[in-house]
Amino acid sequence: MEWAIPKTQLATHLGNDEISDRIRCYPAFGRALTQVPVDMAEVEETGKVCWALGERFDAIRFGEFVASPDSADAITSLVSEFPSEDAEAAQRINAFMQKCKALGYQDRKTKNLNASSAGLLASTILTAAFPTRFVDFRQTRWKELAEELSYTMLDGERPTYGEMIVAAGRFAQNICATEAFQEAWPDGEPLWTIAGICWHANSEAGADRPKDAPLYPYEEDFDEGAMALRAHLIRERSTSVVRKAKEMWKASDPLLRCDVCGFSFVEAYGEHGEGYIEAHHTKPIHTLKAGSRTKPSDLAKVCANCHRMIHVGNQCLEIAEVRSLLRQP
Repeated sequence: MEWAIPKTQLATHLGNDEISDRIRCYPAFGRALTQVPVDMAEVEETGKVCWALGERFDAIRFGEFVASPDSADAITSLVSEFPSEDAEAAQRINAFMQKCKALGYQDRKTKNLNASSAGLLASTILTAAFPTRFVDFRQTRWKELAEELSYTMLDGERPTYGEMIVAAGRFAQNICATEAFQEAWPDGEPLWTIAGICWHANSEAGADRPKDAPLYPYEEDFDEGAMALRAHLIRERSTSVVRKAKEMWKASDPLLRCDVCGFSFVEAYGEHGEGYIEAHHTKPIHTLKAGSRTKPSDLAKVCANCHRMIHVGNQCLEIAEVRSLLRQP
């Protein structure tokens, strides 16, 4: 994933739609799957809206599965008294997948079990029924996420689907146990969150970027342009004294060099900078009262940078103080 999202903003953008779908759909799906006896009408109603089962062929096979008179028994055989040991859990999953071959998950051309779709069904059922242990499983997605994080899910060349599903759940639990994950996603079911994130993990160069994530480079936008009427009570400065001071400065220094750093706008910018310099009042405005008088000699000519440094925070530094802070090249 190469989305240009700051780490501090990652949790608010990554996999939001997928995570939200799992939070919205899995609780009801899980209740339907674990009730006794299993009500397949409710399983169908709650399962068909789960995005994990929503791709075209997966949705077709799921429709055939729930229409079968043997599907309720198959679900019960999978979730009832589910084993705690990983090896037994993998065997239980493999047995369920074999039952699925006769329940809509047989490849029409080869007549073999469509293991990818059957494994997805098994893992989605287990994720909804046992949210702290399993994740909905697509082999490519979890394999690539593991490679991205330099994690080895399984040793050996030909693991069964049951073993891979169990290993993916263990991998997800390890991710969710990290301090970084818990800090970014402190709420909800952690495994549903990481499953939603994993669903985007194999996107190429952000092609599957979440629609609410900012484009590269990261740039937050803000609302501006509204009209507002504001009333302020301010102490007035005289524009006349500024104008007179600039006339005097120009006469003595045509380049209008900054009294702090010596910068000249006309030297740097040519004609565009002719006659430009800022006027700094050496008498802070808060010290003046009505009737106070200001002379041109009470002003100093400064460039915009030095003027800003004079007034950083609530300060009003002396010219000599700012000059002493200036680092000469």
